[in-house]
Amino acid sequence: MIYINQSLPNPKHLEIIAGLTDVGCPIYQNNMITNLNQLNKKYPGRVIAYYQGTDSTLKQSMGAHFAWKYLNIKTHFVSIPLKTYNPVCTVIDHSGMVQWLHIMKPSQPNHLQLNNFFFTRLSSLFSSLNSPIKYAKR
Repeated sequence: MIYINQSLPNPKHLEIIAGLTDVGCPIYQNNMITNLNQLNKKYPGRVIAYYQGTDSTLKQSMGAHFAWKYLNIKTHFVSIPLKTYNPVCTVIDHSGMVQWLHIMKPSQPNHLQLNNFFFTRLSSLFSSLNSPIKYAKR
């Protein structure tokens, strides 16, 4: 099982936690930040980015409008080491357990479309969680 790093706080509820660096591909960073902005607008307070890098202006220059925390370059934001050159996105529950892990892979065909589809699925999940439960009549 994969958990959020023990030195980081557990989320209060299901959250989207992204790992970003200043060495990743700008196209992937921009795509991830655009998608995270859209989710944060629909579900405020559910998106957090942990940034490993030295560019203190990256959040502003990329137009990120969600929680952004700086992380020591040697610290992993989850309990396993991940090469986070390109963006990583996780869904973490209130106990700190990673429920979903998404890594942008440039070697995959249609990787930007796959990334966008991942965020469509995330939006659907959060929409379902925010909707009242309707039971079928028996």
